[in-house]
Amino acid sequence: MIAATDATVTEGGSFTTTLNIKNPKNLKKIYADFEYDVTKIEPVDMDSSTPGIQIALESWAKKGTIIANRVDEKNGRILISIDNLTNLSTADISKLGTITFKARPAFGDEAQIKLHLGAMIVGDNVLSQKFVLPDMKVSRDYPLIIKAVGLNPGETTTITVTDRNGQPVAGADIYLNELSYPFWQTAANGQVTTNILTQLLTGEPLSIRAKKDNLASKPLIIAE
Repeated sequence: MIAATDATVTEGGSFTTTLNIKNPKNLKKIYADFEYDVTKIEPVDMDSSTPGIQIALESWAKKGTIIANRVDEKNGRILISIDNLTNLSTADISKLGTITFKARPAFGDEAQIKLHLGAMIVGDNVLSQKFVLPDMKVSRDYPLIIKAVGLNPGETTTITVTDRNGQPVAGADIYLNELSYPFWQTAANGQVTTNILTQLLTGEPLSIRAKKDNLASKPLIIAE
């Protein structure tokens, strides 16, 4: 098995892990048990006609005997077990299925999908052989860039939000310390001017962050 996960995901966005099989015509049975952090990501159901949550299997894989295709949301496990796959695909490499995840609010900077246990029966072998996969990491994408000048006590602070190309972002909400509501919103020039921020420098941790739609910036640490 070969597995690949999207490198980045935006806040509240979705990403996929693709499972491929090399020389699938020789594969008789596949067993794969993945684990993930339930506080950071959640699998998306790809088969609404079946109770529970399932990954999206390719048509050739569906012709095999599906023993298990289920998600354990409580413990963060995804189990795939399919038998009788021999000669159902004759390609050199065939996609077995796709797992779609959604980033939770507590995603943080990165999440990992790990293979807990993998095994397969190939060709005429009776016994299964284990296989391993490298841990797959997806990182939070921060398309917005936030900067601030005028951070000394008594100064007027100018907060600027741009995209990766340096273009100003209008209508971006500015949050303090990850609070659930914004304090300011950028104007057409991507800026906010305020006298309040430096008054909050009381020795406590202080950070600001920009958000617009499902786009966000990294927190800018003002005081630690």
